[in-house]
Amino acid sequence: MRAYLKIVPVELYGPEGSMKVHALLDEGSTVTLIDEQVANRIGAKGRRETLRVSSSDHQKPEASSATRRARHRRSLLTPTDIAENLIA
Repeated sequence: MRAYLKIVPVELYGPEGSMKVHALLDEGSTVTLIDEQVANRIGAKGRRETLRVSSSDHQKPEASSATRRARHRRSLLTPTDIAENLIA
């Protein structure tokens, strides 16, 4: 059985500019994550939080990650809204 990931090109906007990136869509997700370098480049503002990841065998990950909450330019309400924000 194959699993397919929904990955789409998007353009993120912040107070210091915009950046074209690829986004992974996950309907079951409870958070939105952004790479720290991308957040810094677009000037995203928000509280930095530690993201702790563990595996099924309880080993610690080798790399640490962080999240940053950013204010959204507008919320996406329908699949049509998502399509309008895709990069051609």
